[in-house]
Amino acid sequence: MVQTFIKEVTSTDEGMKAFQQERLLLEAALLVRHILKEKGISKADLAKRIGKSKAYVTQLLDGSVNMTLRTLSDVLNALGYSLRLSSSPLTLTAHAPESRKPTSMVIVYDCPRSQEPDDFERPDKTFPDPLGGRDPLRMAI
Repeated sequence: MVQTFIKEVTSTDEGMKAFQQERLLLEAALLVRHILKEKGISKADLAKRIGKSKAYVTQLLDGSVNMTLRTLSDVLNALGYSLRLSSSPLTLTAHAPESRKPTSMVIVYDCPRSQEPDDFERPDKTFPDPLGGRDPLRMAI
C-alpha cells in the first residue's frame, strides 16, 4: 500500500520533486538524531551550541521547520562534524526499488580546525546508514 502510494505521488514531475525534498529533509534529520544519540548530546545542549531554543531544534528534527543547507552545516559544525553530499539518478528512487542503491553521506568525525584541507579528502570513518538499512520507501508514512 505504501509502495503504491509512493508510485502514485512520484508519477508526476511535481510529485517527484516534493517526494525528493521530503526524503532529503528526513535523511538530514535522521543524520543529526543519530549523531546526537551517538555522542550523548541532548537537544537542549545542541540548541545552546547553535544559539537557538530547544523548541527550534525539535522543530528542525521533526520537519516542522525547513532545514536549509546553511542550518544543517551550522548544526553539524556545532557537533564537530562535516557533511559531504553525493547524488544518484532519480531512476534509483520509487520508480525502480529493486535496483535502488542507498545514498551515501560521508561524515568527517571530530575534525580539528587546524587540519589541512587535503586531510579532509581521506576521512577516517564514513557515517553509517541513518536508516539502519531500512528502505525509506517502505517505512510507515
